[in-house]
Amino acid sequence: MLAATNAGWEEVAVELGSAVTIPLLGTVAAGVPFQAFPVEGTLELPAGLWGGRTVFALRARGSSMIDEGIHDGDYLIVEPRETAEVGQTVVAEVDGGVTVKRLCREKDGRLRLQPANPDLLPLVVAPQRVRIVGVVVGVFRRQGFRSSARACPRPAAGSGDGRTLDLTLRVIEQRVGEAEALAAARTGHSGARLRELGRNLRALRDCYLETATPRLRAALLREAGQLIRRLGRFGAERS
Repeated sequence: MLAATNAGWEEVAVELGSAVTIPLLGTVAAGVPFQAFPVEGTLELPAGLWGGRTVFALRARGSSMIDEGIHDGDYLIVEPRETAEVGQTVVAEVDGGVTVKRLCREKDGRLRLQPANPDLLPLVVAPQRVRIVGVVVGVFRRQGFRSSARACPRPAAGSGDGRTLDLTLRVIEQRVGEAEALAAARTGHSGARLRELGRNLRALRDCYLETATPRLRAALLREAGQLIRRLGRFGAERS
């Protein structure tokens, strides 16, 4: 695997004996910003790498960070943070889209999201347009690591997983907004079905927040995933 150091990335050996399970929240663009996909399940990784830190996984899409060793399809291990230092590789939300880039700052105070690909241009934006989602602390190749379709486990109380939970709920809320927007653009039976999808997703989100039972939370996430896939089919039909 690749791990983040003060000097950049370095390859480190890992023991495969014991594993930890972390949330796999979807896909992030190593290219132009786009909306991250919904919760996909979990990823099993070697234990003992993160020093007790809370982390989650995203799958990279695109080649804009290839010179930093991030390839299309790699798993990014991300520590949820609201701030980052200049020079760190971050997952950032820009105008509703999500991307992974190296964080830089211009002399005039604007932020520069720098790709690690000489064929691509950086994204230079005002700070208020950027929200830091997290800092990339590791990169895993697909080979040799198991990914499951199980829903994310409930964060243990006081474990610091609240930011990851917040990201999960924000993704669901995004899809509620998409369902409502699609419903407003359609009439008849199709519009009614989309409005029902939005109501059901919102109800699942509320139930998830109200329960503390891990099995029920897992079942609610699985059901939310099914509704989100149905919503995706509506979007594909529209395009």
